[in-house]
Amino acid sequence: MRKIIVGLGVAFAIVMTGLVVINLAVPHLELLREYTVESASMEPTLHCANAAACLSLHADRVIVSAVPYMIGDPSRGDIVVINFGDRQHACFDSVIVKRIVGLPGDMIEQRHGRVWVNERVLREPYIKIRGTGGPDFAKQRIRWNWYFVMGDNREASCDSREFGPIPRSAIIAKVIRSIRG
Repeated sequence: MRKIIVGLGVAFAIVMTGLVVINLAVPHLELLREYTVESASMEPTLHCANAAACLSLHADRVIVSAVPYMIGDPSRGDIVVINFGDRQHACFDSVIVKRIVGLPGDMIEQRHGRVWVNERVLREPYIKIRGTGGPDFAKQRIRWNWYFVMGDNREASCDSREFGPIPRSAIIAKVIRSIRG
């Protein structure tokens, strides 16, 4: 039993070393990277520090990886890093963190502050503060290879309700760990 545990530890160390080497060689792959949370759009799941509506004095950090999306597609509920590149919008920088709530082919809408996907209320246990949920939006079908993203702090999030669904190519990594600030 001890040999198996030691063997798994060595294998894990080799894989992690390989990821670090690849990440250093090709940094834009986002195999493993750390970001600091800068906006209140994901409160209280992820805390920010120096913006309006922040609930903490210290910003959380998130560890993200592109590996999950090299071997599979994003799923509903994933917290993702989105890179808009040169695309400009009044409410975000080029890189943001949001949660996927709508998948390709889904019919999505918001009524009375609740998100509906395919004619069913979306169960969202991560929403801790229930307010109005932000502005309602009309029913729309998400096209193939596009995703609908929203912040957990619906009252203070600029998300797909503002800029529309996002292409799969803009999703560069999945948040795999958060570290409280």
